This record gives sequence, structure tokens and C-alpha cells, in this order.
Amino acid sequence: MYKLKHLLLILFTITLVNSHISIAEEFAINHALSVFGDIKYNKNFKHFDYVNPNAPVGGKVKLAERGTFDSLNQFILKGLPASGLENIYQSLLKTSLDEPFTAYGQLAKGLSIPENKLSVIFHLHPGAKWSDRKQVTADDVK
Repeated sequence: MYKLKHLLLILFTITLVNSHISIAEEFAINHALSVFGDIKYNKNFKHFDYVNPNAPVGGKVKLAERGTFDSLNQFILKGLPASGLENIYQSLLKTSLDEPFTAYGQLAKGLSIPENKLSVIFHLHPGAKWSDRKQVTADDVK
């Protein structure tokens, strides 16, 4: 999952567009990206098939990790960041565990890929907000 996100960022030059800017005339807006074949879930799906939306809530979970760390910054170039820091951010796309190499919009409501496949345009979800309720912008993602 983590590698797919980085692969997408490496393969494409990212162009971010706020959700209120419409470029539908130029490029088709897709709700997901699949490297192989068809996309399993439609545009308005509520949850992945392997998720139980009625699962019980509450309790405690303890997670263990081997090794050590010397930073809580996962973007450092030197040193060892703590494990699991990728879980504190919401990404533009979310990979599906039951579909190899397919990612669905999460912070992004959709994406457009021109015919030359040299860039990706992410359309931010209008409901994407920070914890202080301020709107997430293209500059924030950039």
C-alpha cells in the first residue's frame, strides 16, 4: 500500500487543482486508478467489501514493533522515524486490500490523467478539512 502511493508520486508529475475548478471538458474525472483491468467499486461506494460497518466500537488495542527510533518526523533524511507515522495523515488515494494495484480517492474526490500520462490532476474532496475545520487546499497538499 505504502509503496503504491510512492510509485504513483514517482511515475507522475503531480498537478493539484482545487475541487471548485472544473476541467471536466479537458480530461475525464475518475474516482479511482487501476493499473490492471477494471475497477471493482463504483463511484459512490460506502465501504470496501472486507470492512464491517457494524463492527463493535470500543476497547483497547496494543501494537508492538521491533526496533527503535530517534524521531517522530517521518520525512527525515537521516535517522530512524517511529513506526506507524504514516497512519496520522490522510492521503489523496487509498489502496484497496482486495484489488491489487487499485487506489480510490480519499482526500481527493477524483483524478484526471491526460492522454500522454505525464501528469495527474487531483480534484480535492470539497469536505476535506483540517482538524480546526479549515478547508484543505491544493497548496496544503503540495
